Formats: sequence, C-alpha cells, structure tokens
Amino acid sequence: MKKVLSLLIITICIIAALSSCSKDTNTNNPVVTYSITGHWLGQQNYNSLLTIKMDLNLTDVAGAVGGTGKVTYTPVLGSASSIDIPVVAGTFSNPDVNLSFSGITFTGKLSADQKQIVGKATVPNVLTGSGTIQVDMTLVKQ
Repeated sequence: MKKVLSLLIITICIIAALSSCSKDTNTNNPVVTYSITGHWLGQQNYNSLLTIKMDLNLTDVAGAVGGTGKVTYTPVLGSASSIDIPVVAGTFSNPDVNLSFSGITFTGKLSADQKQIVGKATVPNVLTGSGTIQVDMTLVKQ
C-alpha cells in the first residue's frame, strides 16, 4: 500500500512539473485589441426625403468613449443644416457601441475587421420639427 501511494505521489509530482514547464509557442493567434478610436463617416437616406451624414472623431479609453463631430441633415426640398457636436460620450464593450450627443443616439456593433460600426441612429426629426426618427446607419472608419 505504501509503495502504491508513493508511486502515485511521484506520478503526480512529475505531471505537475512537466505541465509547469510547458510554454505556449503558438504565435499564429496574436492577441487582437479592439478599439473604436479614429475618424468615422456614415450617410443614410430617410424615406427619400432626407439625407443624414455623421462625421465623428472618437477616442476609446478602456471602454469610455469621447470625441467630437458633426451631423448634417440635407432635405430633398430645402437647404442643408448641420449640428456641430462638441462632445460625444458613450461606451464600447466589444462589439457593442453606444454613443449619445446633442439629442442624438447611436447604437451599433463593431465589425470583426474593425472597419465598420453597423447600427441605428435616433436623430431629431428635422422634417416636422418635433419628435425623432430612427435610421439604419453604418459608420466606416477612415
């Protein structure tokens, strides 16, 4: 019995020693850091009556998003108007992006290649002057 117990303890010690000596030599899977820091542009038509353009410069620090930008509304009939956005605030937890600024919200998902954020923008209804409208919007990294 003592011999079996001793052999079992030695086997466990050898396995533990060998496993602590192994090292991961797989360099084919580098760690990817996801970030939405950068310049993003998006444009979408709403009911063929209005074009909405978003031009955002975002900074992402550990999931807290800030930045500046501009949203331009161009109605089919009439002249364009724009809103300068002094501060963009939001969060990023890969792949989820949530932004809010000047009465506008944007929720979307960052693509795996980090070149697009696909989502929805809720913006003031400049056509009627009241309420909001929601449009599908893809922001493309510049």
